Amino acid sequence: MTDWLAGNVVALGLWGTLLVVLLFPALEAAVPFIGILVPGQSGVVVGGMLASHRVVPLPAAIAAALAGAVLGNLIGYWVGGR
Repeated sequence: MTDWLAGNVVALGLWGTLLVVLLFPALEAAVPFIGILVPGQSGVVVGGMLASHRVVPLPAAIAAALAGAVLGNLIGYWVGGR
């Protein structure tokens, strides 16, 4: 699955790739049912694979994954509090 995802994400360019790396963990944490279908770790692994091939900078991939995880947890906490 990660090979297919990496191949398709490369077509999105740098910002699209970072958006995918940010959204996968965010959606997994904020909406648990999405995490069943596509785990957030898949997006982080794809970001790491593409960083190792110098498609995206490693610090940007790490920052996007971290921001996505924190953002998803904050959204999940906010939704759960209502």
